[in-house]
Amino acid sequence: METVFYTVTSKLTLKNNTVWEQRVLQPPPTYWWHSFVLLVTVLGYTVHEALSGQWHEWVFALLLLHWLRPHLQRIYRLLFVNVWRWYVPLAEIRSVHLDPDYNEWEEQVRVVLRSGRQKNYLFRKSEGQAGKFAEVVGALAAPATPAAS
Repeated sequence: METVFYTVTSKLTLKNNTVWEQRVLQPPPTYWWHSFVLLVTVLGYTVHEALSGQWHEWVFALLLLHWLRPHLQRIYRLLFVNVWRWYVPLAEIRSVHLDPDYNEWEEQVRVVLRSGRQKNYLFRKSEGQAGKFAEVVGALAAPATPAAS
């Protein structure tokens, strides 16, 4: 049996005990990578100048490091926390979390795998599919509990 859900940018199909994602829309381009490269370049130049003995250059370098922190956090999440593949076997799912207040128009479902990595899906609130998806995937992925005697 095949169950289909529609997210903001993709179509999710639940079949063969796996959640399959088919991208329909590509997300709009962002320029955070360009700003990260620019900040690292300026930081490198600032550290190079600071090594020449100017103390105020170290202050500027510390400010740049503080500015770089959100970029480094984002890169860490992209590389080590988020799941990139377009399918998730139900056997690998540890938990499913629904965030109905993600923003005014969207709800987020976060699927946490047994490895600790996460896959995030955004649903439109007007379609009301986030809760159904979280229920179905949560019920199918839940480990079988032994009956109490």
